[in-house]
Amino acid sequence: WDIIVLQDYSTLPSIQTARESMYYPAIDEYVKAFQTMGSEPNGKKPLIALYLTWPFLGGNPPGPSKDTNAACWPLGNQDALAANSSGWSENVKTEGCLSYALALGVASGLERGADLLIPAGLAWEVARGSPEIDPSCKAKVNKEYGSKPPLSSLILPLRAKNSSYVQWSGEKGYDMFRYKGPNYTSPFCDGCNVDNHPSAKAMYLNALVFYAVIYKKCPMGAAWPNGQTIDGMVLPVVSPEDAKTMQHLVCDVVMDNMDVWWKGH
Repeated sequence: WDIIVLQDYSTLPSIQTARESMYYPAIDEYVKAFQTMGSEPNGKKPLIALYLTWPFLGGNPPGPSKDTNAACWPLGNQDALAANSSGWSENVKTEGCLSYALALGVASGLERGADLLIPAGLAWEVARGSPEIDPSCKAKVNKEYGSKPPLSSLILPLRAKNSSYVQWSGEKGYDMFRYKGPNYTSPFCDGCNVDNHPSAKAMYLNALVFYAVIYKKCPMGAAWPNGQTIDGMVLPVVSPEDAKTMQHLVCDVVMDNMDVWWKGH
C-alpha cells in the first residue's frame, strides 16, 4: 500500500480521554507496524493519512448519547469518557465548536507519526458558510494541547475566497447529509430527515479533498459522478454546477495550506 487512511468514530478525537486511551494508541500501533515493513528487504513504508471528518449538523445533540456500540467505544462510551474531559459536552453544542474540537483532535495525531491530514471536515465547514467558533470554545479546546495547539498556523474557520461558492449554508446544508426518508426523525435538526452521514454530493467533496491533498493538485476540471455505469456500478448524480463549485472550494481550502496537511514532508 502507498497510503493507509485512518478514520475514527465521528466525535471520538474531540474528547481528550478518548484520544489518549484509543486514538493515539491506534496510530502508534500502525506507525510501529509500518516502520517494521519499511525496514524489511525490498520493503516499503506506507504513509498514514488521518481522515478529518465533518461535525454533526448543528453540533453534538443534547442529552445522553444514543450510540453505545462497544465496537465504536471499546474502552468506555462517549458519555463516560466525556465526563472525564472537562467541559466537553458544553463545548461542542454548536457546529462551529464541534468542528474546531474535531479538527484539533484529529490533527494532533500527526505528532504521533502520521504523515498527512485529509481536511474534509474543514472543507464541509467552508461549503456551509464557515460557522463561527466562539472564542471561549477555542480557548478551552486549545488548553488541552498546551502551548502550541495543532493547526495553530491556520485561522479557523477557513473561508472561501469567493462567497458565491458558499452554496450550502443554513437549511441548504441539509443537502450535504444523507436523506433517510420522510419517516426518519433526525436528532440533528428540527423537522429534517437527514442523519450524520454524507450525501452523494458531499461524498464527492470528500473525494476532491483526498485528491487535492494526496496529489498536491487543485482538482479544477475533475470528472464527477453523473449517473454513469463504471465497473458494473451506477454512480449517483451530482450536478455540473455543484461539482464545479466544490472543486473551487477544495482549491481554496487545500492548496494554500499544503505544508499543514503534509506535516514533515
